[in-house]
Amino acid sequence: MSGIDRLGHQYYGAPCEVDNCPHSVENDKITRCYDHNLQRLVEALFAYEECHFRGVNCTESATVYNEHGVMMCETCLNATLDEEPSTHA
Repeated sequence: MSGIDRLGHQYYGAPCEVDNCPHSVENDKITRCYDHNLQRLVEALFAYEECHFRGVNCTESATVYNEHGVMMCETCLNATLDEEPSTHA
């Protein structure tokens, strides 16, 4: 437990919303400390995933997935969302 985060029961900043977590949050816009930050935990899950779309300007590191569960980078996902629907008959 760090003295920067907590001194006795007095927090510097708001306490983390996770039960029994002794750390405080970094700013007023988030409710969880670094260890329990959901975005950081999701990014850790995708750390070694590669983009399966490989479009123009692809970053090659998958951080999101589309509606079909295909892992891809955010650039490729945004590109597929911006496309007009196909009108092939």
